[in-house]
Amino acid sequence: MAEIFNLVLGRADNLLVRQRGVEAFGRVPRNLFALGGGWQRLDIWQPKGSMPEFPGPQAVQFLAESTGAPVLTAQISSAGGCADVWAATPSWGMWRAHLPRQSSPCGWEHVLPPSKGNIEHLMANVVEWVEAAGLTADLAEVKRWLSGESGRDAAWDSVPYLIDALGLPHDDANLVEPLLNIREPPFSRVFDAFDDAWWGEKRWSTESVFSEFVLPLYGERRRLAQDVFDSMYPEGPYTVVELTDRLNDLHRRGGLRD
Repeated sequence: MAEIFNLVLGRADNLLVRQRGVEAFGRVPRNLFALGGGWQRLDIWQPKGSMPEFPGPQAVQFLAESTGAPVLTAQISSAGGCADVWAATPSWGMWRAHLPRQSSPCGWEHVLPPSKGNIEHLMANVVEWVEAAGLTADLAEVKRWLSGESGRDAAWDSVPYLIDALGLPHDDANLVEPLLNIREPPFSRVFDAFDDAWWGEKRWSTESVFSEFVLPLYGERRRLAQDVFDSMYPEGPYTVVELTDRLNDLHRRGGLRD
């Protein structure tokens, strides 16, 4: 199955994961990178096997206004498929691109209408975005990637090269270490019992209501999982000690496997 994730790239004074508006792109942070000059890249995990609805231009615009700087977002399929790229400035400058090709069917209903796929019009908007961001871009290289002339067939490969061509580093990005590791015990135990479908936003409300009445410990484990995600980085709602205490209490009552 394809793995889907949302990429959010922006410049902010605080951690991007704490920026107002970033929650629209998902609640499950995967990695946070510091790019220098206040620029950060946040990778947000999505369910496998389906392409969740992307927040859309309003969410991208709101995040740009929230940070006070240009932002770039993308929804990417690891199976090679495609990337739906949106970028905005606080002054309502916006552009959208579809990688690896503007007009190729991708299976996710991301293909742009022909009237909005003109490369020269797109590049004019990109230039405005680059200038607002204060970057030094290789515009010829940007055009090559946006026009589908790169020779690459995988969006997974295309997006990092596009980011690089826009003047932002990606290979030299510094990983911001989380306060806790959800891939190793003890916190990995919170997620061991969940299947991939659990993460889907569309199933969240109905399953949580069901679990409150039928499987109270399951519902409590779900709430703990989200609180762990929300507290992975500094200034989160809970400390590691508080989460560890809740995890141990849930385990004692049979809510977690050994």
